[in-house]
Amino acid sequence: MNKKTIIAIVILILSISITILLCSILKNLKDPSGITISKNDISVQAENVNIKDIKDEMFMPLFFKNDLVTGKLQSTLTEYNIDEFEKSYPCDGSKANLYSISEKNKAIKTSLIASDGITSIGSKNKFVRQSKDGKISYINYDKSENEIVLDNYIEPIQDNITNCTISFLDGNDNYLVTYITDICENNSTIIKIYDINEKKLYSSDNLEHPIYNTFFIKYMDSIMAMDTSGQLYKIILSDNKVNIEKKQKLSINSLENTIGFNSIKVINDTEILILNRNTDPTINNIITKYNFKTRKTTPLLKTNKTDASVWVTDINADGSLIVLEKGINNINKGLLLNEMYFAKVSRDSLDVFYNTTMENNTFNYYSLSDNGKSIFITTTSWNSKNNNSYSYKKYTIK
Repeated sequence: MNKKTIIAIVILILSISITILLCSILKNLKDPSGITISKNDISVQAENVNIKDIKDEMFMPLFFKNDLVTGKLQSTLTEYNIDEFEKSYPCDGSKANLYSISEKNKAIKTSLIASDGITSIGSKNKFVRQSKDGKISYINYDKSENEIVLDNYIEPIQDNITNCTISFLDGNDNYLVTYITDICENNSTIIKIYDINEKKLYSSDNLEHPIYNTFFIKYMDSIMAMDTSGQLYKIILSDNKVNIEKKQKLSINSLENTIGFNSIKVINDTEILILNRNTDPTINNIITKYNFKTRKTTPLLKTNKTDASVWVTDINADGSLIVLEKGINNINKGLLLNEMYFAKVSRDSLDVFYNTTMENNTFNYYSLSDNGKSIFITTTSWNSKNNNSYSYKKYTIK
């Protein structure tokens, strides 16, 4: 083998090595927070949406129905006649019915009535509302277009020192859960669970630790709960009482004692995701998976500790699509968003497959399709004079 041949072979090997290295770098890029952006075969197409025929209104996306994003038309008027306004926007400043955005970007009125109730993360097609007289009503658009009032469940409106939150039980929508927290009593919590089928209410005593997340795990055939520290409990309903049985204590590191409302998402019969919903930069344990069958805890996303915070802002019904945001808390200007990420759970890892920068002085409302293929975003922007403007964008994931 002559000298020229050897040199050619060496050059070829070096070229292949450099190509492989570059491909590896391009395939997985890290940002300063330590989030790896994978450049795989997932295609994300962004489309600006100009909603036609709406004036002095904004579209608030909620959920996808028949492949069309559906939500509220909310007034943006700042000056109005009260009587005329309440007639046009009777649902807490929104139209009485929900609207879908057609393929031609028109707001089409649906037969679904709007609700001023609250939703749970990943379940924006289910509302629970507490009226001024304390009556509880709900709409589950998966099952009915009508609001159902629970005549045998009245939860009096609480005073300023007590926080009351009511929602559907994640993992089993045959139950409603009420969390009553006394701010002045070390955040002592009472849980009430209403069985919709049996029309029966169960209530706990004051709990030792605040609990803001209860959910149903099919593998356990039981309602479970997690307190703010990561302690798991089994919920037993008997004799009108909510009884709790202490189970495993999970190791969740920087997320400990910060697990608030809407921080747990059931993703299948055996697993949950524990989500960081806080904008505290000291928290770097962003998403953790727990398997009730194997009793295994798996960190899916941990970030570097920087001045920026990363948190989960939304997730779809089965956890197959997740939206994260990153921003910095500024003392004078508040929370400044600067980046948005799309991700999905892939067995025991998180695949962050898309990211884009965000402008400051913005706030996003998200709607994620159940099949994980569409995201609709309404962005509210404001200037130095606090004048708001609204823009819409749809992302298609293939």
